[in-house]
Parts: sequence; C-alpha cells; structure tokens
Amino acid sequence: MNDNHLLGNLNMSHIEAFIAAARVGSFSRAAESLDRTQGAVSQSIAALEERYGGPLFDRLGRRLGLTPLGEVLLPRAERAVAELRAAAEEIRGVLNAERDRIYIGAFQSVAGRLMPELIADFVHLHPGVDFLLLEGERDDVAEMVKRAEADVGFVLLPVDDPELDVAPIFTEPYMLIAPPGHPLASRREVSLADIVDEPLVGFGDRSGAWQEIVAVFERTTGRKPQRRWTTDDIITVAGFVRARLGVALIPRLALLIAGELVAVPITDAPTRTVASVLPRRRYRSPTVLAFVDHARRRLLAHTTPEAVLAQCEKYGVIYRHDEATRR
Repeated sequence: MNDNHLLGNLNMSHIEAFIAAARVGSFSRAAESLDRTQGAVSQSIAALEERYGGPLFDRLGRRLGLTPLGEVLLPRAERAVAELRAAAEEIRGVLNAERDRIYIGAFQSVAGRLMPELIADFVHLHPGVDFLLLEGERDDVAEMVKRAEADVGFVLLPVDDPELDVAPIFTEPYMLIAPPGHPLASRREVSLADIVDEPLVGFGDRSGAWQEIVAVFERTTGRKPQRRWTTDDIITVAGFVRARLGVALIPRLALLIAGELVAVPITDAPTRTVASVLPRRRYRSPTVLAFVDHARRRLLAHTTPEAVLAQCEKYGVIYRHDEATRR
C-alpha cells in the first residue's frame, strides 16, 4: 500500500468521527457529540478502515476499544486536528492583521439584548475593532471557542472542559413573569410550590437551563412543573405569557423582554451562573482580553438591584420587588 493511497483526499470529517468514537467508546454517543447521525459516523469509520486496510475498533461488549491500528492512528489524528485548528487561528490573525476583529459566541438572552450594548461601548473606546456575534446554546458556544470559531464565549455553567478557561461572572435568580390580573401577579413574592400547578411556558428539552429548572422543582416540591407550551426563544416565552396562555420563569437579567408583564421574585428560585470561556492553549490577543474585561464589568453592573429596577422601568415591566430585590 503506497503513501498516496493512505494520505490522498483525506476527509477531516472522517478523522473527527474516529477521534470522537475513540474518546466516548460508542458510535451513537460520538454521533450525538458531533451532531451527526449514527449512520454518518459509521460510514466515516468504514471509510477510514478501508483506507488504512484494517479495523480501527474492536467491539468489546457494548463498548468500542481500539485495535493496534487504531492505537497508532489516534494520537496522530488528534495532533493533526489540533495543528489544523491552530493554523486556522493563525491564518485568521494574518487576514485580520490590519484591523482587529473579535468573534464572540453567546447564549440568546445575552447575545440578543446586552451584547450589542457592550459592543457599542467598546467600539466607542476602540474604534478600530470589528465584531462578529454568534448565538448558540451552552455546549454550542463552548465548541465554537474550542474550534477557534469564536475568540471568547459567554455561557451558562456548568461547563467542564480541560481545553477551556472558565471564569464565572455572576449568579442570578429566575423570576416569575405573569400577565397583569393573574392571581400570582399581585403577590410580592411566590414560592415554587405556588407555581408547580400553573400552566408554564418553558424552554425546550435541549436547553440545559430547562433541565436545571425541572431539577430544582423536583428537589423543592417533589414534582415536575406543568410545562404547557414550549419554545427555545425567550422573546417568544414572553409573547405566550402576554397572550395569557401561562406563566414563565425567566432569568432576572432577561426581564427587559417582559414589557407589559408583572415580574415576581421567587423565594426558593432556581439560579443560573453566567461565565466567560476562553481557549486554554490558544493565543489570546490583547484586544480580546480587553473586551472580556470590559464585558465582565458591564455585565456585573447590569445585575445590581438598581440596574434591574431601572431596566424594568425603561421597558414597562411591573416589578414586585421590596426586600426580595435586595437579597
């Protein structure tokens, strides 16, 4: 077998599928981690096995193990992918040498409402900087940073990845939003037990935030919330509540999308922690680090009780606060 046969037209998606399957020991879990079908992963492995002339995996019961051929390929494949990602980062740096550009990954409620304001403030101080803002769920944003598609990400914890530096910024509670006139809308505060039987507008099952909300309900009340309506868009959540189809739990930072609604503190509220993520081993430009510092300071400023009340007044949200606001 000659070198041209081994190396010619090598498909990187096949290599990524091989690395993922080797790490998790399963084609199905590898497919899930890559957002591909199991059939596509199996085809990638079969193509590599045909190219290299033998099996890469042994089937050890329900788990995959590497064959000697696979043991030879894995460390070299991992190094090759790492080198190509590093090359992509350096090439992007060359292309943007004359004008700084920052690629940001962020989850929806930060990307859609707060990030434009943070970017505008930063550009005022650094007029030569361009931005590209990418939205995604927690795992999506972490992958953007790992793959050098984003210089920095803003995510919800937990994120546990040895390739990333994760720095918590702030923790905030979820709050109840309800339409005016709803029985809970007149309360100064409510508990999860008050909410558990209400028809709820909730995020989809793919959302890590929703899974964490359900877990807190189960720990606190022994029951799951009654999710009646499902959407992955937080603005649509508020729209359902305005239409009086139910109530919802949204993060306090997102209250500015709840105009014309009533926001009520929850005594035993679920919380979420927002963090920045940076690549651990990749070059970080001074401009990126300056923006991360700027964003952290501005996000913290947005979470003070005074800032929350000011935002509610600006966007027409009725906030039942009193002492609950200052906890």
